[in-house]
Amino acid sequence: MNYIFSHNAWKSIREEGNINCLRAYILETRHYLFAAASRMSTGIASCWRFGPLSFVLSEHLVEEADHAIFFENALRKLGCSSESIQAIRPNPITLEWIYLMRSISARDPLVSAVCSGLMEYSAGDREAVKGWHQMLIEKGILD
Repeated sequence: MNYIFSHNAWKSIREEGNINCLRAYILETRHYLFAAASRMSTGIASCWRFGPLSFVLSEHLVEEADHAIFFENALRKLGCSSESIQAIRPNPITLEWIYLMRSISARDPLVSAVCSGLMEYSAGDREAVKGWHQMLIEKGILD
C-alpha cells in the first residue's frame, strides 16, 4: 500500500491540502468504489463450486455495492454537481488500480478475498486517516 500511495499524484493530493485536492481524493475514491462490483464479482465467478469462501465474497460484494454513494454525497456537499460526478472519468492511476485488482481477483477466489482484505486493511490504518483528517482541519477545509 505504501508503494501505491507513494505515487506523486497521491502525494500531491495529501500534501497540497486544499479543497480541490480533497475533491480529487474523494472523486478518485468514488471511482474505485463504484467499480467494486465488477472487480469483486470476478473472484466469485472463479469459484469452482459454492462454499464458505464464495458466500463470504458474495456478502462482501453486497456490502460494498453502495459505498460509492457516500463519496458522491460528500462531493455534492463540496460543490460538485451530480452531472459532473458522473461525467468525470477516473485518472489513469485509479483505472490501473481497478484493472489490476479485477484481473488479480479473477485468478482465484482466495486471491480475490486477499485483495478485498488488503483494501479493508488500508482503510483501517488509523494513523494515516488521523493524519489526513488533522491536516484538513489545520488547513480549514473541515471543522
